[in-house]
Amino acid sequence: IGAFLSGLALNRLIPHSSPLMNRVEFIGNAIFIPFFLIGVGMLIDYRVFFAGWNTILVALSMTVVATVAKYLAAWAASRTFKYNKGELLVMFGLSNAQAAATLAAVMVGYNVILGHTPEGEPIRLLNDSVLNGTIVMIFITCTIASLCAQRGAHVLSMQEQDCVDEQTAGVENSFMISVHNPKHVDELINLAGAMRSKQDTGEMVAVNVIDNRGNDEVQQKRSKRMLDHAVQVASAADVVLNTCLRYDVNFVNGIVGAMREYRTTDLILGVDKSLFLSKSTLGNVLKGVINESTGNVYVYRAEQPLATLKRFVVIVPPEAEKENGFPFWVNRLWNMARSTGSQLAVYGSEATLGILTALNENNPIDMTTHLLATYDDMLIVSKDLHSNDGLVFVMSRKHNPSYNAAMEKIPSYIDTYFPNSNFILLFPMQERNMLYLSV
Repeated sequence: IGAFLSGLALNRLIPHSSPLMNRVEFIGNAIFIPFFLIGVGMLIDYRVFFAGWNTILVALSMTVVATVAKYLAAWAASRTFKYNKGELLVMFGLSNAQAAATLAAVMVGYNVILGHTPEGEPIRLLNDSVLNGTIVMIFITCTIASLCAQRGAHVLSMQEQDCVDEQTAGVENSFMISVHNPKHVDELINLAGAMRSKQDTGEMVAVNVIDNRGNDEVQQKRSKRMLDHAVQVASAADVVLNTCLRYDVNFVNGIVGAMREYRTTDLILGVDKSLFLSKSTLGNVLKGVINESTGNVYVYRAEQPLATLKRFVVIVPPEAEKENGFPFWVNRLWNMARSTGSQLAVYGSEATLGILTALNENNPIDMTTHLLATYDDMLIVSKDLHSNDGLVFVMSRKHNPSYNAAMEKIPSYIDTYFPNSNFILLFPMQERNMLYLSV
């Protein structure tokens, strides 16, 4: 019971795509579950099944009663809350499996000895027939539960893909992570992993750009070490990460060239308080990358680990839904919310919030909406910000429908209102049908 409660407490602190979750699942699947099954198998006395029909009747009765009761409960809940068939099957599958708790209860009764027979055999509260029948019930209900949950999950997955991913079809999502500061590597990898969908088959690439006009061996070794470290972080989360050490005349040309070469849809850049950002505007390097690229660009500052964030406050400009990249960045934020178990608190115009609310009804996450009168009304947002909140500013490139002159002042607002908060500056994708015509 203590281990179960510990798991509940840690559940929201460990992202599903993190290295720690991968290790926990490996230890559970490779060590604890096999030992549990070995222990259960050693409890069975197979000779009891051939001694008479009593054990078989007990097993069938327990299995039928447990399965029918759990299905009726799931059916009643689905009718009450208007769940669809996929949700009904998942709910039934996840609740029908009888395992550790059932076995523990039966073992308690099995070990209670009420007396002894004249031959000296113990008279147990629950005899061998009940114990063996319970083992059979566990086997049958776990099999039924696995099949039903798998079928329901497939139905839900297809529905979710139709809802959010239908507008992103035909584009193979590929993430590129710029690693130039050892302090940023872990968090950038974690962010990319959180934003990726399990269905994404595109590459994840870590890139480091070196000035080709020099021959600094120290810089080359340092860059290779960072890329190797990025591979280790990604592999710990069971993610395949490719690396690219690129030589170019400057950072902007190197990054944009690598994006074209790998046909990247999403670029993640790491910044801190002193790098790239000034008091009034974005740095020239960031501006160059943003203006020259057409994919989603995320400028990320991590003041605390991603796994410790409880909520992301998303500030969306008016008419953001009119841009080609709208369904793409919505898909990424939905994935991030699910992966980290965080809530999305979205501030925006009435029209934009209406569309996001409709999407959330078909593809639900933990989301709240708040009407924002003007995009630069940061005082309202700052009053609602808590210590474990992250910020997402949905930006836009000039001459696009949702561009607002106030976006130029966002770095200044961050320095003034959110100096110690995690934030993402999100520049949506501009070309939907073909990201890069040529290299």
